[in-house]
Amino acid sequence: MKTLHKRILCFFILALLPALFLAAWEKDFTNGSFEQDLQGWKTGTFSSWTLPEITVDSTAMGKAVKLSALDDNTRGWVEQRFSVQPNEVYIVEASLKCRDVTYNRMGIQVIEYPANSDKAKTLDIKKTLPIQIAKNTQDWLPYQAVVKTGSTTASLTLRVYLGTHGPVKKGATAWASGLKITKHEGDGAVNLLPNGDFEAKTTAADSCWKDKIQPAHWTLWKAKKTKKLRAFMDSSEKYSGLQSVRFELPSESRFALHCTLPLESSKKYRFSAAMKTKDIQGSVYVRIMYLDGKGKQLKGKLPTTHILRDTHDWEEYGLNLTPPAGGEKVKIECFGDNARGTVWFDSCIFNEVAP
Repeated sequence: MKTLHKRILCFFILALLPALFLAAWEKDFTNGSFEQDLQGWKTGTFSSWTLPEITVDSTAMGKAVKLSALDDNTRGWVEQRFSVQPNEVYIVEASLKCRDVTYNRMGIQVIEYPANSDKAKTLDIKKTLPIQIAKNTQDWLPYQAVVKTGSTTASLTLRVYLGTHGPVKKGATAWASGLKITKHEGDGAVNLLPNGDFEAKTTAADSCWKDKIQPAHWTLWKAKKTKKLRAFMDSSEKYSGLQSVRFELPSESRFALHCTLPLESSKKYRFSAAMKTKDIQGSVYVRIMYLDGKGKQLKGKLPTTHILRDTHDWEEYGLNLTPPAGGEKVKIECFGDNARGTVWFDSCIFNEVAP
């Protein structure tokens, strides 16, 4: 009789396990502001690495989680798992700050799980790190990424990760604040380009930027012979939002304000940007460069928007894009080609379109 009771009890426990598992992840994302300390979050690392010291800090951005490397073998995270719906688009937002992070090894990893399973679909860092810092030391910067859930996805883990591609050295420190994840509503396409409207600003390394302020997540390249270029965040002249980027070119200048983001070569995309010009000699436009997984330019003609010369009022220019085989990244360049005069760029949009 005891054996029968044990068998019945085991049967009911096994029958209830799927329901208990689902209940564990049937919850919304919470406490992304860390106002409740680390409630809802858990820490983790791999067995061979040292877990960072993880605390909640008061900062200029409010409460933030702080990850500090204790030795040269530090690698770990703080994470939260929550339920989502399959075949949906989610927007991940966060503000990040870092100091002396080895090889920029810090970011936010997003991991997908199917229903009734604790096994991730993939942990490949190349496929699951939509947000990564670009400098080993930077002040607070806002980040945004788009995550599209698969047809069998039932939950996500959002992981604030120090040591993404390997360990960081002692003293490396990173902060994250204001984490949000929201489902994209409506039929409008999502802009995959970070800070394409140039609303977010950061400190510029190049003195050509007025007041040493430039758009966050964008980098300015200048040819060696380009000496007198001046760059501005222009709040008095814009196509949309609060400001545009203006370049004044008193002498012949060759430059590119660029930003790189991942793509999938099997998909189709559309890019558009607004431009305005005054007395342009030479030419200005936006060009598209496809890169492989290592960041090397792929062979082939570079797609460009309409090439502008002379004087034109604000107008939006766009082009449809079919990435070549092997394309894993795309570099967007607001480009001046041996140009003189004044040019404004604004409202850069890169989104996926139906095939």
